[in-house]
Amino acid sequence: MKPVKDLPEPLRAILGGSDYVWCRVCHRTFTRDEATVDDPTFDKAAKFLNEKNASRLAEGVERHMHCPLAKCGAPFDVVSWKLIRLKDPQLPDTPEEGCVYEDTGY
Repeated sequence: MKPVKDLPEPLRAILGGSDYVWCRVCHRTFTRDEATVDDPTFDKAAKFLNEKNASRLAEGVERHMHCPLAKCGAPFDVVSWKLIRLKDPQLPDTPEEGCVYEDTGY
C-alpha cells in the first residue's frame, strides 16, 4: 500500500490534501494525503496518467483507496471532518491522532 501523497501531482491534487476525514469503520481520523492505495492500482495509475485522463483515472483510483490506520485498512468510507464538526462544534478543529470519535451521527 502506498499513500495518496505519493501519487503523481495531478492525481494527488484531486484525491489528496491536508483536510481531515473520519473513517466510518474505525472511527478515527486521518488526512486525505495519508489514505493508501493498493500497489497495483497505484503503479497502473502512475503509468497511464496523462493530462487528459486525470479526472477519470482519479475516479478509478478512489475505488481502491483505504484507511491507512493500523488495525483498520478498510476500503475508503469516510466523512469530512468539517461535516462532523458542523454536527458537533465542540469537537476540536484538528482531531487528535489516534483518538476514536464514536458518536458522530454518520
